[in-house]
Amino acid sequence: MTEKNPIEKELEKLDAQWETFVESGRPILRWNIDPDANQLMAGFLKMREQFDETSGEFFVALHSEFSSLERFGFDLSDELNREIAAGVAASAEDEDDENPEDAFTWRAPDPKKALSGHDALYKSCHQILEAFADYFSTLVIAIWPHEVKDLKAWRRWLQLACEIHRDYKLWGDNLKWIIIDNAQRPAFAKLAQDYPIQIFSQTPLLNLREAMNKIMEEADNGSPGAAFRQCFVDMNYAVQNNDIPALQSRSERALTIAGEQAWFDMQCSVLLLRASGYLNAKQAEKALQDYQQAQQCALQGIEAERPGCDKLLFQAHISEASAYLSEKRYEKAAKSYRRSADIAEAQEDAMMCMESWRLQCYCLERLKLKGYAWESALRGLKAAGLIEPEQRQYTTLPYLGETLLRVAPTREDKDYVHEAMAALLGEGWREAHAARAETV
Repeated sequence: MTEKNPIEKELEKLDAQWETFVESGRPILRWNIDPDANQLMAGFLKMREQFDETSGEFFVALHSEFSSLERFGFDLSDELNREIAAGVAASAEDEDDENPEDAFTWRAPDPKKALSGHDALYKSCHQILEAFADYFSTLVIAIWPHEVKDLKAWRRWLQLACEIHRDYKLWGDNLKWIIIDNAQRPAFAKLAQDYPIQIFSQTPLLNLREAMNKIMEEADNGSPGAAFRQCFVDMNYAVQNNDIPALQSRSERALTIAGEQAWFDMQCSVLLLRASGYLNAKQAEKALQDYQQAQQCALQGIEAERPGCDKLLFQAHISEASAYLSEKRYEKAAKSYRRSADIAEAQEDAMMCMESWRLQCYCLERLKLKGYAWESALRGLKAAGLIEPEQRQYTTLPYLGETLLRVAPTREDKDYVHEAMAALLGEGWREAHAARAETV
């Protein structure tokens, strides 16, 4: 039997704790994860999302932003429904069914019929369990918001979920939740004490850095590639820990190696990663310098016909634009978004082309250049027409539509916007967007 590598051994710790949780019979697993081990947690979830019929469990990781107590359940339900719809569509393509009329179909529950965000999420979960009963018996959703704007409200949201489980028969044993808590600054310790029948807490002893270092040592053959990989791993940890001195020293070494080897794509990746670290440390000027240098490296790579450098060029430009926007330097941001829109158009990436024009329009509005904002938004609308119809509702197109109505110079122009948006999203696009924004 082949010996497991250090990362696999770390993941085995999570597998063992998951089985302990299942045996507990409780509905919510609160996993206390050190931020340094978040990548291991993400890897565990990604592996579990690869459906295995033998386990009887179906995992879905949800990362909707927690913006408010009222909206969160609806946002999670919407994200869950999109994930299921995408999975059904991909399965149909893989099977290449000769009788499409017999293909499996799944329809999400109507969120307008939900009494609350929690109710919307439960309705989606139970409809999935009912629809896919022949394929799996347990649905596991990992709720891991990519951003939490109000930690107190996030705790209250989970408390309400515990109260619903305690007071109503809505869950059943075939629905499990995973909540990721920060082991260094726990948010749900008191809640877990107050609701021990609902929440099962575990703290896995994970050490991603040690595992990565072992892998690097095993793979270190003295080559430039091995040295570069170690530097890049160290940079990631430096960014996570906001260790700017370590980030600078390891990035300089990585840039030297990549420069000596003419690895333009790797130079670009180092600069983008370092820039993200500078932004976290509120050093915007240094980040902007790195984004601009990354653009030059990407251009060199494109000239040398190195794969991937075209995508890196777009990423460097739109990241620069976003950095300017965060600093409220709207004129600079507008120019950068214009460049990212042109690059996305050349790369036939209609979604990012539309988004770049939309964000440029936002900047022009802030500069009170309404006429130019209108022209920019129209170009975004043109790009939106190239997005696949089934994908449009999951983009920022409704926000672009609202922007167009806001900057439209005449009544006739507003009528044109309504007509164009109806053609792209359907007649009720604005009402649906308003209902979604207001969380029904």
